[in-house]
Amino acid sequence: MRVAALRLCALGLVSGYVDALGYLELKGVYTGAMTGNSTQFGTSLVMGAGHRTGLLAFVLAIFFAGGIAASLMKRRLRSLGDGWLIMGAILAIVQALSLGLDAPHRVPYEVGLLAVAMAIQGETLSRFDGISIQTVVMTNNMLKCASGIADWLAYAVGRLARRVASDRPEVAATVLPGMAWLTYVAGAAGAVVGARSALLPFLWPVLLLVALAWDLRRNPAT
Repeated sequence: MRVAALRLCALGLVSGYVDALGYLELKGVYTGAMTGNSTQFGTSLVMGAGHRTGLLAFVLAIFFAGGIAASLMKRRLRSLGDGWLIMGAILAIVQALSLGLDAPHRVPYEVGLLAVAMAIQGETLSRFDGISIQTVVMTNNMLKCASGIADWLAYAVGRLARRVASDRPEVAATVLPGMAWLTYVAGAAGAVVGARSALLPFLWPVLLLVALAWDLRRNPAT
């Protein structure tokens, strides 16, 4: 479980950081959390917020298309880690755009590229220690962790009451989804620091992505 946990933590940090950094740059539009964007899209559509509705529709469409492209790409990659290298290259392009263009001019490029990058991450690796865990969307991870805690509580109560208890729950099934969620939160917090004070904030996740790609090539087991 140790290798899976380390990879999951790294991806959680990257996902939270990139999504939050995009959120700050794009004034409230997510590049990975499409549930939030879908909610905003529905409300802005009815409220008649034309510009924001168009931006949200663009992000949703790009993310969806990026997911299709990433799924097709995954079938042809020699290593799943190559997907992370592509994601790192996209973040480097976003950083170059942020240095070369004023904010109003770079937004359409940033939002599209970041949405594609997050779609690639979501499609590249989603099983850790045999457990299906998303590193881009956290809602299911929270529920899996909560369900795992409930299983442990039921198991403990059964043991204390000396009844025939259910099978002992798996530690990984509770811990790994919780770790994904907490590291995502930590990454989002780090994005605020990066946006305010770090030089080249979009490049910091690239270091983790390169390390992950190297690790997966060295040890392909997930």
